[in-house]
Amino acid sequence: MSESLRQIKLRIKSIENTEKVVHAMQMISAAKMRRFDALYNSFHPYYLKLESMLKDIFASDTAIANPFLETRPGVKRLALCVIASDTGLCGNYNEVILTRAREFIDSHGADKVELIAVGRKAHNYFKRLGIRTLHAYEDMTLRDTNRLSEDLAAKLTGLFLLKTVDEVYIIYTHPQSLVRRKAIVEKFLNISREAPVHGSPTTYICEPDAERLIGKLIPAYISAKMKFILIEAFRSEHAARMVAMQTATDNAEDLVDTLTLQRNKARQTMITKEMLEISSAAEALKG
Repeated sequence: MSESLRQIKLRIKSIENTEKVVHAMQMISAAKMRRFDALYNSFHPYYLKLESMLKDIFASDTAIANPFLETRPGVKRLALCVIASDTGLCGNYNEVILTRAREFIDSHGADKVELIAVGRKAHNYFKRLGIRTLHAYEDMTLRDTNRLSEDLAAKLTGLFLLKTVDEVYIIYTHPQSLVRRKAIVEKFLNISREAPVHGSPTTYICEPDAERLIGKLIPAYISAKMKFILIEAFRSEHAARMVAMQTATDNAEDLVDTLTLQRNKARQTMITKEMLEISSAAEALKG
């Protein structure tokens, strides 16, 4: 019984230590998520206005030509950028993304898709499947959104402009709420000329001409879109990790409570046994 009581105490101590670790991870993820939420709130209006301006100009002048607007008939090769995480302990965050990526590859054919993996989890996943990745971005612990977005945008636009691929797609996760997220497959290039989503297009007077203005706006839009996608992905990752660590903390607390009850019962049983032995010895001495 004493050995059993000692084992219970050791288990309680071990679980309490684990609880401290996962709770600390929860707090760190919460802080990082708030930082990316603030970045999202400040950057989102700029991105939406830039996109709206671009679509309005497209709508007002349908004859504008630009390499990024080129629609290539008979698409032969695609680029797919998959944005996952470097580390785990974030629930089903990576599983949702990688499952969606596998569905995309299966539907188009692995021989037609050039993969760019963002995050060690994505790179290792495709490596295990024997699917070659054209480029992998790993060790993103610092999450330098500006540098990573610039590198990714340059890599993807280079593939498109050099006609290595005919279209570029990105898979990332959009946070619908704190506990819900959705894997999105979004076409990155070529840029669509679709009409503005809200209301009638605004008419712009472009100087010196619309084509030169578009030549300046499109690179800015591509850079902004990539940064926006990364912010969305990182927000979703930290939210997923925070919820997963909160669940782990709650489970650890419940387990400690259960083991504490077992310890108290074991201790009470030991005390009762000792009292019975003392009583029996006293009765034996009287007799």
